[in-house]
Amino acid sequence: MKHLSLKLPIDSQFLSVATSFVENCATSFGFKGAEAMALTLATEELFTYLSHIGHSNAEMKIICSKGSCFARTDIHFPAGLMDHQAFNITAKASHETQDELDKLGLILAARSVDNFQVAWPDPRNVRLTLIKEKKYPRAEASEPIAVKPLTELFIRKPEPAETKLFAQLATQLYPGRSVPSFMRYPGKVVDMIAGGDLSAAIAVDASGRIGGGIGWRWDTPNTVAFFGPYLFGQPEGLVMGKTLVDELINVLARGVCVNLISRFATPETPGHYFQELGTIVFPRGEGWSEHAALFMQLKEDPGLKVWGHPILQEFLISEFDRLSLPREIEYVSDGGEERHKNTVLATELDRDMKSAHLRPSIFGLDVESVIRDHLDLFCRENISSTLFELDLGVSEYTSFAPYLMEAGFVPRLLMPNGGKGDVLLLQRLEGGRAC
Repeated sequence: MKHLSLKLPIDSQFLSVATSFVENCATSFGFKGAEAMALTLATEELFTYLSHIGHSNAEMKIICSKGSCFARTDIHFPAGLMDHQAFNITAKASHETQDELDKLGLILAARSVDNFQVAWPDPRNVRLTLIKEKKYPRAEASEPIAVKPLTELFIRKPEPAETKLFAQLATQLYPGRSVPSFMRYPGKVVDMIAGGDLSAAIAVDASGRIGGGIGWRWDTPNTVAFFGPYLFGQPEGLVMGKTLVDELINVLARGVCVNLISRFATPETPGHYFQELGTIVFPRGEGWSEHAALFMQLKEDPGLKVWGHPILQEFLISEFDRLSLPREIEYVSDGGEERHKNTVLATELDRDMKSAHLRPSIFGLDVESVIRDHLDLFCRENISSTLFELDLGVSEYTSFAPYLMEAGFVPRLLMPNGGKGDVLLLQRLEGGRAC
């Protein structure tokens, strides 16, 4: 990933230096107009806020990076300088006081980007990550693309035009629960593959006609997530599906991959290859349908220490035993220690699927009200399903567990080595709750 960096004092006289640097980086990375200005605006509001609250003797480091389909700005500054609550999707501010006006600037910064992360590289410093994704056109809602059975079968990497056709066919022929959201944007899939963030293989005949495909990406240094296999008009679907999965396994077996996981498995996936991690529930017509997540170990799991909360003890012990995962669990509970003032949750909405995905950034004193405010917002926005992702490799995050359970979340599945540690997915379904 290409990156450029700048270090400067947090002083209002250097505001134009900071904003010009971010804008020029975004432009040089190929982001134009509104996309480049979004990162520039977010940087301007953050820098202005920090300089207004009187920390001109402190320094800020800005690192701009180019990803395959996004621009990223990492801003490092001393801890304790800001109100992080503004980065919640539910945050509000008035115009009545200067503090509220300053907070409004932070809200504008959060709203101008597509994603953010808050982290503490060490107790004295904060890293705020702002991500702006490149805009791509959706796959056109055209007449169904003609597909035919293949009489012969070759597996290979797709060319860019074939990648777009693969994405269009998968989106056209499979339900949303089986297809990652980025597949709705064929050009994005091409850039992700070109940038090394994604890999794919397609099944073709001698003429190059596509009969199916599979995709995968590295979630962590030893865990790969795959989606598919997708088959297009093939009567011998299970044969081609098995062939595509075999190709993926052969590619990964030569490397360092330990775990192979799928939350987007299709009926053509050879089920006898995998263990079931659990199920995620999706809205279907007037009811619900369950979709299984699958798991395979390609190498022996070396073992891991994870953090848990006592309220999750029965579930964690049962699942680690069922999946034969060697784990040492340390349980965390509230010991009266000092907390952050504000809770912050990163939110990803998928309105097509009527779903939301929450990830914790900060566990704070207002955790109960922040969770409730998010659920109230999702209810008003007609969101049917909310997933909450807990990384069991981060001790602080397990403290969310009792508040999530009280709010109606249920543990659904564990993804081995899905983050810094294993990742636990909890889900809450609306079920007709009044807003």
